[in-house]
Amino acid sequence: MNVHWVHVPHSIPFCCSLLLEGGDQRVFHTGDFKLNGFTPYEASLNLEALKELCIKKPVLAIVSDSTNASAQGHCPTENIVRPALTEVIAQAEGATFVTTFSSNLWRLQTVLLIACELKKKVLVFGAGMRRSMEIAQRLKMLGEEASCLVDEDGSKRVDRKDLIILCSGCQGEYKSGLKRIVHDEVAFMTAKEGDQVIFSSRVIPGNEKPLAKLMSMCAWKGIKTITAKEHPGIHVSGHAYSEDLRSLMEAVNARYTIPVHGTFMQLDANANLSVKPTIEVMNGQITAMNQDGVEIVAQHDLNLLFIDSWSRRPMTYETMRERHKIGDSGLAIVTGYIQQDNLEIEIDFVGLPFDSDDDADQIKNRMLSELRGLVRNLRASNDFSFDAFNERSRLTVRRTLSERFIKKPVVISKVTIIGETSHGLATRK
Repeated sequence: MNVHWVHVPHSIPFCCSLLLEGGDQRVFHTGDFKLNGFTPYEASLNLEALKELCIKKPVLAIVSDSTNASAQGHCPTENIVRPALTEVIAQAEGATFVTTFSSNLWRLQTVLLIACELKKKVLVFGAGMRRSMEIAQRLKMLGEEASCLVDEDGSKRVDRKDLIILCSGCQGEYKSGLKRIVHDEVAFMTAKEGDQVIFSSRVIPGNEKPLAKLMSMCAWKGIKTITAKEHPGIHVSGHAYSEDLRSLMEAVNARYTIPVHGTFMQLDANANLSVKPTIEVMNGQITAMNQDGVEIVAQHDLNLLFIDSWSRRPMTYETMRERHKIGDSGLAIVTGYIQQDNLEIEIDFVGLPFDSDDDADQIKNRMLSELRGLVRNLRASNDFSFDAFNERSRLTVRRTLSERFIKKPVVISKVTIIGETSHGLATRK
C-alpha cells in the first residue's frame, strides 16, 4: 500500500490527511482538518494541488470528518483569536488563567504572543501543557514569544495582574491543573477573588456537569469566568464547517462519501453535503472497497472498555460497575470450610454502616446461624455442592444485609467443602 501525506491545518500543528492507495483503488481519509491555516505559521490547505493529485488517478471514496458538518460557512482561522483574547486579558485586575486543550499548540503560541504584546509573563502549569510547550520549543516553533515564559520560582516575582497561567482543565477534568489550583491543592499557586479564568475551548458533549461544577467553584471564590459563549472570538474550532467540507469533496471528487467522526446527526449533515452517493458505516463494520463499489462485508463486535485512572489498564463495563457497586453499597466476604459436621466460616464486612462493632457481630451471628441451617437443608435435598452452597450462601447474606441497609451490597462467598469428592476439595489420604 502507498500512502500520500497531505498537509491540512488543524488545532494540532502539521496534521495530515491520508491518500491511501492499494492495488487499483484509492481512498482519501480527511482526518481532523480545516481549510485555513494560522498565518504566518502554517499554510492553508492547497486545494489545487490536492485536485491535481486526485485527477491523476480517480479516488473511490472519501472518508470525511463530520464534527462541524452542521455549522454553516467556513471555519475561522486561528488568527481571529488573538485580538479577542488580547482584549480580555488586557482587562485583567488579577492573575489570568487560560485553559484550553494541551495539544492546541497554536492557541498556546497565541497566548505567548499576547503576553509579549501586553508585557506579561506566562507560567505553563501541568504535565500535559509543559510537554506540549517542550515539543514546540524542540521543533523551533516559537520565536521571541518564548522569552515571556517563567518557571515556578519566576512566577513568584511577577505582579499578579501581569501573570498568565496556561493550564489544562477546559473540560473540568478530574485532577486537571485548573481544578487543582481552584481547589487550593497547589502549594505555590492559588486562584483568588479578582482573578479571571478564560475557557478558550468548546465544551465536549458529556463534560457539561464537571465543567459547571468547576465554574461554580470559581464563582464562589469570586473568580471571573469567561467562555466562548459570551466572547465567541476567544476560541475557534479545528474542524471543517459545511463549506470547507464541500470544497474538499469537490477537490477529491471521489465516487463515494463515507461520513465518520460524529454523532448520527453530524454524520447525516455530512452526508447531505455530498453530491455523490454516501455509504453509512457504523462502528465495528468491516468495509470492502473495489472497482464495483463499497460494501459492508462483516461486523466486528466492540466491547466498551474503561481505563483505570491510576494503572491506565483497561477494564470492562462489568468490572467498572462492580467497583461502583462496592463503593456505593459495600462488600461482604464469606470464607471458610465445611468438613462433615464441622463448620468454620468467617464473614467480613467492608464499607457497611453498622451502628457499632456489637451491631455487626449480632448481624454476623444471625447469618452464621442461617448458613448452618442452609447446610442441613442442602444435604437433606441431596443438592450439597460447592457451587450450590456458595450461591445460596451469597443470596442469604445479601438478603439479610439488604433488609438492614435497604441497598444490596456485593457478596462474595468462597467456602470450601472438604471430604466430598464430587463437591469442592476431596480429603487427601
